[in-house]
Amino acid sequence: MMNIPRRAAAILLMVTIFTEAIAQEGGVKAVGMAGRNATFGYFGGTEISASYSARSWFQTRGALRYTSFPRYTLDIRPGIFHDFTSGRIHAEILFQGALQSKTYDVCAGLVAGYAGRRFWADLGYYYRGMLPSDGSKGLSEPVNILYEAGFRCLPDQEKWDLNIVVSNSRLCELERFYQPSLIVEGAYYPLDMLGIYASAALKRAGVFNISSNSYQEYISLGIHYRW
Repeated sequence: MMNIPRRAAAILLMVTIFTEAIAQEGGVKAVGMAGRNATFGYFGGTEISASYSARSWFQTRGALRYTSFPRYTLDIRPGIFHDFTSGRIHAEILFQGALQSKTYDVCAGLVAGYAGRRFWADLGYYYRGMLPSDGSKGLSEPVNILYEAGFRCLPDQEKWDLNIVVSNSRLCELERFYQPSLIVEGAYYPLDMLGIYASAALKRAGVFNISSNSYQEYISLGIHYRW
């Protein structure tokens, strides 16, 4: 008989923890994409991404992407944050791994940034290693700069999002500093927690004289579940 209150207390504790957990901010997004690359021609792909933010200090986000080059990419970015009345400052650890053309592309880095009501910006550093799958000697890029700047066009709208972004470090799209993407993305939420997401992106695919006429462009369409 003495175990009943203990069991009830344990069940209540578990329910409370679960309720608190699902009350935090986060979301899951699933999209399909189609585009054209200057090197590989037309391509398609899919991506699943997720984000989670606790009530205080801890956040994480990540994504898994496949493109028909083929290329497989996994990106994980845990971090910490602190909220002010004017916005949020945060720092992230970045881990990204990809396989393409029998070569592993492995990156690790650090990112810091600020997010306000209308504007956000990130700046950081990452290391890249390129390792052939046959075990032969690879290459490394010990110093790379990553960045992202975004503008929220509709910060006061509950059902609509519209953002303009310049970045070389989107999830699963970690590029060299001279290859930024210009992204226009938006979402419409007919339900409070479920919306339709769409984006269009244009990225330089070369450098110096080549960059003037070599691009990658693609569009994405999918759904976003948020809580």
